[in-house]
Amino acid sequence: VVLGLLLAHGFPVPSAFVVGYSGLLQTILTGTGNALLPRHKEITSAQAWFVHDFPIDFARNKTCVAFLDKTDGDMLLFLDADMKHPPDLAHRLVAHGKDIVTARYAMRKPPFFSVAMRRIGDGPTDYQAVEKLMAPEELRGLVPVDSAGAGALLISRFALERIRERAGDNWFQYQDGPDGLRSRSEDMWFFEQAKAVGLQPYLDAVLHCAHVAQFEVTPDYHKPY
Repeated sequence: VVLGLLLAHGFPVPSAFVVGYSGLLQTILTGTGNALLPRHKEITSAQAWFVHDFPIDFARNKTCVAFLDKTDGDMLLFLDADMKHPPDLAHRLVAHGKDIVTARYAMRKPPFFSVAMRRIGDGPTDYQAVEKLMAPEELRGLVPVDSAGAGALLISRFALERIRERAGDNWFQYQDGPDGLRSRSEDMWFFEQAKAVGLQPYLDAVLHCAHVAQFEVTPDYHKPY
């Protein structure tokens, strides 16, 4: 597993990220998290790539190139520095055996829905958050999604190679929104490329991460809305 850590230029790294990352790294390095995995899936080695470049789509693409061309890792795990990740994040995501799987985390502003979404139409913004489309009892375990964020995203080497065949070294890309609206996020492009080559992304709906603003936004913050 290679850890791709995205650190924004000019912004301090939140202490919540440092605390979460320390616990995650300890779980990997001590091997304690492997109790969650069958022997043939155990995480036996890990590297960390700290990427400071900007904009974010360029930084993510640079990380993917480094992962494919400079490591022999099986899985790339993106960790954004504005998040707090649970210590068993890597092992729980690997345990699913999927090529693309993300943990669940919320937007940092009301109504605090998850960044994980499903398509509801053919337009560029025809997506809805999973909480708006699914009952709470359905958001258990592994859920197929059409788009999500990349702040706690596990991607297999196979998936990156498949997308590379279609899009070159352009796994992530900001896009202009319709009618002059703000650009569509770089991770939305990634999920659209993945779907285009026949890959199904998944959300672990019970594996929660906090999104750090002035406070830690958890996936439960949307409930009053």
